[in-house]
Amino acid sequence: MIVLMPIVQLALAQPEEQTEWVRLEDAHLMFQVPIEWTKYEIEKYDIIQVLSPDQTTGLVFVSMEDNKAKLILDELEQTVMATIEDINFKGEPKMKYTNGLPTVVSKGTAVSNDGSLVRLRMWLVINDNKSLLTFGISNIKENKRYERDIELITSSIQTFDSESSS
Repeated sequence: MIVLMPIVQLALAQPEEQTEWVRLEDAHLMFQVPIEWTKYEIEKYDIIQVLSPDQTTGLVFVSMEDNKAKLILDELEQTVMATIEDINFKGEPKMKYTNGLPTVVSKGTAVSNDGSLVRLRMWLVINDNKSLLTFGISNIKENKRYERDIELITSSIQTFDSESSS
């Protein structure tokens, strides 16, 4: 059993060659995304959306300065939240650290406009006077397929030195 453990860990690891680093310049944060996921950038608000290959799972990364948070959250509510209803977050948000950055995490469910049950996740990563709000939504039936990718993406969030490149 002990001999197999490194093999199992190796099999579960996502090789870095199969991912790419995505940077949110304003927030000085970056994260890894599997290369087969589609990435969209909305430069107006320093927003990046990533979608699974079959588009059943998506994450939206929103860089927010403290003074612009309300404007960005209002727009997010009008677009993303307009596609779901019966939102139910489970319990109190949990505090953790992602690569040394304070992070608040909430999980829940909702019903999409087509009637399917979806899993919701929100991460708020705090970096100085900027925050990174990550909102994840996935079809419950397809969620398990991308669980490892979601963990890879959200656990890779980290700062970068503005003078260095990745």
